[in-house]
Amino acid sequence: MGNLLRFEFRKLFGQKSFYVCTLLLLLFVFLSAALSKLIAENADDASYPALMTVNILRSSLQSANLPLILGIFTALFVCTDHADGTIKNIYAKGYPRTAVYFSKLTAILAAAALFCLSVWCGGALSDALLFEAGGTPTPALFAALAAQLCTVFGYAGLFFALAMLVRKTGGAIAACIVAPMLFSLLFSTADTLTKPSARATIGWTVFSALFRRRAYRAKRCLPLFCCPLPMPPLLRRSAHCSIKTAPSDK
Repeated sequence: MGNLLRFEFRKLFGQKSFYVCTLLLLLFVFLSAALSKLIAENADDASYPALMTVNILRSSLQSANLPLILGIFTALFVCTDHADGTIKNIYAKGYPRTAVYFSKLTAILAAAALFCLSVWCGGALSDALLFEAGGTPTPALFAALAAQLCTVFGYAGLFFALAMLVRKTGGAIAACIVAPMLFSLLFSTADTLTKPSARATIGWTVFSALFRRRAYRAKRCLPLFCCPLPMPPLLRRSAHCSIKTAPSDK
């Protein structure tokens, strides 16, 4: 297991797409901040809400289009081994599939955490350079950021599962782009039509039905990377509730 983890992390930090995606995330954050500043300068004070540091940090992940970038990176990272045949060499050395999938998922989660950290740092820097909005971090802010991180981990699990099932770079990228929109629509509909107690059950039923047909391709490790799948819609709601119930920043 240790050798697999070292291999995956060495591949992670040696892959150019990791640094390109990080730069894209920071670029999106600064462009969004610059656009917000331009709108704020041309709007009436009464019609445009005051920008606070905590609000900027909360919205940084959305401004950076993190789910989209993370989906593309995950597809590239996972499908590379299948495209160049590296995965066959790994299996030939006798490593079990569960260990191989776990090491890859660990590297993806680490990349997701680093992406979040980069975006939050970019949001704080853009706040200091463009707005000087001020505001004191509160426990509610850290709770909201922790909920966002868990949501990103849920997305990472979803993208990893799709990439491992598709195994083709182009198809995996397309699946990672379309799947969040499709699942968001399904869960929004379920959220509207069902009671809160039934949402988790419906979420698991939807994902089980989607992946049951191709479960033979990952018999031993399907629970490993399918368990995080219901997390994005559920934790997105948790993050929304934590922000909604947080005291107003002054």
